[in-house]
Amino acid sequence: MINAVLKTSAAGFAVGFEVKGHSGSAPRGRDIVCAAVSSITQTALIGLDEVAGIKGTYVIKDADIECNLPKDLTDEEQHTAHTIIMTMWLGLESIAEQYQEFVRLKEIR
Repeated sequence: MINAVLKTSAAGFAVGFEVKGHSGSAPRGRDIVCAAVSSITQTALIGLDEVAGIKGTYVIKDADIECNLPKDLTDEEQHTAHTIIMTMWLGLESIAEQYQEFVRLKEIR
């Protein structure tokens, strides 16, 4: 099971995310659910880091990805990061709708 957590601030802005586990929908290397989730989350990290220049804490280890944004973002950076992460989240919601038995989503503040 893939468990994804969207971290938001009290104001409702995305401040990070975690994605852990394997879907188990197929053997490793042939699992389209894991591949889709991995592609979406890693693209979000690339967008934050290389496109937006937001240098948060990013950890990728085996099937786990964690992203925590810095607390001192400007308003513009905060809006940009929120847009990137929420776009990723919409993609994950779409996958979770199609593969409910393999992907679980949760939002925390």
